[in-house]
Amino acid sequence: MRFLLDESADLPLARSLQALGHNVTAIVRDYQRGQLDPAVLALAQQEQRILITNDK
Repeated sequence: MRFLLDESADLPLARSLQALGHNVTAIVRDYQRGQLDPAVLALAQQEQRILITNDK
Protein backbone atom coordinates (compact mmCIF):
# COMPACT_ATOMS: atom_id res chain seq x y z
CA MET A 1 0.00 0.00 0.00
CA ARG A 2 1.00 3.62 -0.46
CA PHE A 3 0.80 5.98 2.52
CA LEU A 4 1.40 9.68 3.17
CA LEU A 5 2.01 10.73 6.78
CA ASP A 6 0.87 14.21 7.71
CA GLU A 7 3.10 16.36 9.92
CA SER A 8 1.05 15.35 12.97
CA ALA A 9 1.75 11.63 12.48
CA ASP A 10 4.77 10.14 14.25
CA LEU A 11 7.70 9.47 11.92
CA PRO A 12 8.49 6.10 13.58
CA LEU A 13 5.17 4.94 12.10
CA ALA A 14 6.67 5.47 8.64
CA ARG A 15 9.59 3.21 9.46
CA SER A 16 7.27 0.54 10.84
CA LEU A 17 5.10 0.60 7.73
CA GLN A 18 8.16 0.49 5.48
CA ALA A 19 9.47 -2.52 7.41
CA LEU A 20 6.20 -4.24 6.49
CA GLY A 21 6.88 -3.53 2.82
CA HIS A 22 4.68 -0.46 2.29
CA ASN A 23 5.61 2.59 0.25
CA VAL A 24 5.57 5.51 2.69
CA THR A 25 6.26 9.22 2.33
CA ALA A 26 6.03 11.82 5.09
CA ILE A 27 5.46 15.55 4.95
CA VAL A 28 8.20 16.19 7.52
CA ARG A 29 10.75 14.17 5.58
CA ASP A 30 9.84 14.30 1.89
CA TYR A 31 7.89 17.50 1.23
CA GLN A 32 7.73 21.17 2.18
CA ARG A 33 6.55 21.51 5.77
CA GLY A 34 3.69 23.72 6.86
CA GLN A 35 1.30 22.84 4.06
CA LEU A 36 -2.36 23.44 4.78
CA ASP A 37 -4.66 20.43 5.13
CA PRO A 38 -6.32 20.85 1.70
CA ALA A 39 -2.89 20.82 0.02
CA VAL A 40 -1.83 17.70 1.92
CA LEU A 41 -5.07 15.94 0.97
CA ALA A 42 -4.61 16.97 -2.68
CA LEU A 43 -1.07 15.59 -2.60
CA ALA A 44 -2.29 12.27 -1.21
CA GLN A 45 -4.95 12.07 -3.92
CA GLN A 46 -2.50 13.04 -6.67
CA GLU A 47 -0.01 10.37 -5.56
CA GLN A 48 -2.77 7.84 -4.83
CA ARG A 49 -1.72 7.48 -1.19
CA ILE A 50 -3.69 6.82 1.98
CA LEU A 51 -3.35 9.84 4.22
CA ILE A 52 -2.47 9.17 7.86
CA THR A 53 -2.90 12.06 10.26
CA ASN A 54 -3.17 12.59 14.00
CA ASP A 55 -5.10 15.87 13.88
CA LYS A 56 -7.85 16.30 16.42
